[in-house]
Amino acid sequence: MKKLLLIISGIIITYLSSAQIVKNDSIHTLQGVNINSERYKFSNGLSVISLDTNILKNNQSSTVADLLTKNTTMFINSYGQGALACISLRGTLGDHTGIFWNGISLNTANIGSVDIALFPSAFFSTIEVQEGGASSLYGSGIIGGSIHLNNSPRFNHPLQFFLNSSYASFHEYANNYKISYGNRKLSVSTVIEMKTASNDFPFINKAEYGNPVEYQKNAALYNYGLMQDINYLINNNQLLTGSIWYQFSNKQIPAAMIASESKQYQIDESFKSIVLWKRTGNKDLTSARLGWINDYLNFIDEKISLNSKIRNKSITSEIEEKYSISDKTAINTGINCSDNTVITSNYSETRSEIRAGIFVSLLQELPIKDWKINISIRKEFIQNYYSPFSPSFGFEWKLTKILKLKGNISKNFKVPTLNDKFWVPGGNPSLNPETSINDEIGLVVSNPVHSQKHKFSSSLVFFNSSIENLIQWLPVTPEFWMPRNIGKVKNLGLELNANYKIALNKFNFNIISSYTFINSVNKTKTENNTEIFNKKMTNAPMHNFASYLRFSYKYFELFYNFNYTGLRYTTSDNSSFLPAYIIQATGISATLPFNKQSIKLQFDINNLGNVSYQTIQWYAMPGRNYILSISITI
Repeated sequence: MKKLLLIISGIIITYLSSAQIVKNDSIHTLQGVNINSERYKFSNGLSVISLDTNILKNNQSSTVADLLTKNTTMFINSYGQGALACISLRGTLGDHTGIFWNGISLNTANIGSVDIALFPSAFFSTIEVQEGGASSLYGSGIIGGSIHLNNSPRFNHPLQFFLNSSYASFHEYANNYKISYGNRKLSVSTVIEMKTASNDFPFINKAEYGNPVEYQKNAALYNYGLMQDINYLINNNQLLTGSIWYQFSNKQIPAAMIASESKQYQIDESFKSIVLWKRTGNKDLTSARLGWINDYLNFIDEKISLNSKIRNKSITSEIEEKYSISDKTAINTGINCSDNTVITSNYSETRSEIRAGIFVSLLQELPIKDWKINISIRKEFIQNYYSPFSPSFGFEWKLTKILKLKGNISKNFKVPTLNDKFWVPGGNPSLNPETSINDEIGLVVSNPVHSQKHKFSSSLVFFNSSIENLIQWLPVTPEFWMPRNIGKVKNLGLELNANYKIALNKFNFNIISSYTFINSVNKTKTENNTEIFNKKMTNAPMHNFASYLRFSYKYFELFYNFNYTGLRYTTSDNSSFLPAYIIQATGISATLPFNKQSIKLQFDINNLGNVSYQTIQWYAMPGRNYILSISITI
């Protein structure tokens, strides 16, 4: 109760201080610098990718992991169809990427990451990816970047019912139901998702002599979830939002190719809720949010009679004030408080950690023509632990009407997870935070063709990061391992993105392509590890390419995905590797309108070339597979 009072007090104190500058209730749009509701848009020079709305509409039964794998160059460490999936941004580890839902962090305190294969894409209005270090904005762990899953209200729209039902290969059945309604003051949305699958696909077992074809076993899953959003306009300037997200998953865990049969399975159950308040003034935007998360994981291995249970609880409160000092200057300031608790028999006792963060950003348009700069700084206060200051500096320079130069440099950090500090045996409470220096510079071309029928945008970004004090679990004896701060990693790379759209009468064409080059090198040097110094990091492909094409004419739509993933080393000394692979997918749909209702039929083919590949070594991925779906909108 004391911890909760501390968090609530932080909100009240910050609100009272920020409320002093709220003097006018009219909505104001700034001409020079814009106040955005998303914090990452307050930092110049960072790269942000938004998934196209048509991609979301055409993948109603997919997970967030599926969407990012098919439509971006981000590498997803996936242990198989429906299994654990963690994202790797710019060559960093899974716990170097923040996952946010409507501004609340979903990363768990015990491991610092989250399984994005558990998140149905149908639950979210937008999915955005911020690439590059941003600890000055969001705090610990944002070294590679962040994923933002958002829900948006729809006011003034009639009662609508949406059903999507699909049947896919390997006995997969999925259903999504959505009911939404909005009037002038109220917006309500309910989404229900259910999925079952056997995942008994054939694969080539490259670990066995002769590479026999086998069938995946012990890989079935059963998922269901609910997303409830209620938005209420208190007046023209104030919005109150309440969201509830419940998710349940029961999935079997298949054995690796080199192992015998598996009798493992895992139950994940999560309840998340957010209350969000926003107030728009003449020159400011005030927002306050309170989030509560209760995650439960139960891992069972019947072969060795293992039954591991972990519960993560967190309460997060935050208030933020964006204020325009003039038409050329804006500031953003706020405070964030969180109370994180982990309950598990893997610790000697229940462990809790309270964090508080203060952040300030300045966005300034310079007297020099078409120059904007941003300076941000954040300081976190963590219970019984020291965390460093996190500054950043970014700029944008509009060279011509269509060409812009941008850049960003930042200092970032990640504190040890509770597993790193308190796992029994081996936890090390004396660990220091990981730190990194990130910098990037790039060119952006946008709308060079002055026509509503043709739109083009492209960007080229060079980035660099150096991570120090990387935490690695190392053997003290063959049976006893302990984490230590000895790692050092250097990441150097570039990103090239292009988006071209044509709209001619009832014909539309869109191509979105991206290429990423990442040279991720282990710079850890000790007396006993000379064989891994200057070697490539494991599971970090150097080359990734993704392209999405979409054609539409009247009621018909055709789309195609192409993905290339480069070679990945599987050992620290680079003595073994997984080969590069190409995965293609295609689909066609037809929408039949009936007055204000419609029926959409869609057929998809994934892994068009029936490629045998592995994302993680010795874990099978499915070959060619099919999805047939029907969507009804009433």
